Formats: sequence, C-alpha cells, structure tokens
Amino acid sequence: MLEDVAAWEAALDESKFGKIRGERLGNVLLGCFVGARTPGVAEALKILYCDYAPLKVGGDLIFSLMRRAVRPYLGSSPLKLRTRARP
Repeated sequence: MLEDVAAWEAALDESKFGKIRGERLGNVLLGCFVGARTPGVAEALKILYCDYAPLKVGGDLIFSLMRRAVRPYLGSSPLKLRTRARP
C-alpha cells in the first residue's frame, strides 16, 4: 500500500491533483501522501493493520476509495493499479 500511495503521489502532478484537491477525497488523499512519507506514522499503521482486524478492514476501505479517486486522473500512466489492497 505504501508503495502504491508513493507512486500515486509521484504520478499526480499539480494539473491532475489540482482537480481533486478541494474535494473531500482529495483532502484524505493528501493525508495519505503525508502519512506514507512519515516513517513513524507508516510503521505504526503497519503494526495496527496487521494486528487489529477492525483497523485492517477500515484501512482496506480507505485504500480502495483512494484508488478509485486517483484512477481517473492517472489516465494512460504506466502505473498499475492493484485490484486488492496489501500492506
């Protein structure tokens, strides 16, 4: 998941990301970008994701929503969007 979020951030330039920045999901996506770049946050979420089932379900849901939010803006990008979430 962290690799995917980092790839999305690299692939979404301002012209693409600017379209969703003001939307609610755009704000959540910004939080995902920052969290994925912050080692302490990323490590804590990995532990919770693996050890706490309700959080895993929530994490999978958020990841799925973010994947759907960025898909239209990646266009013909060679970035492969996975169909299943993974830590």
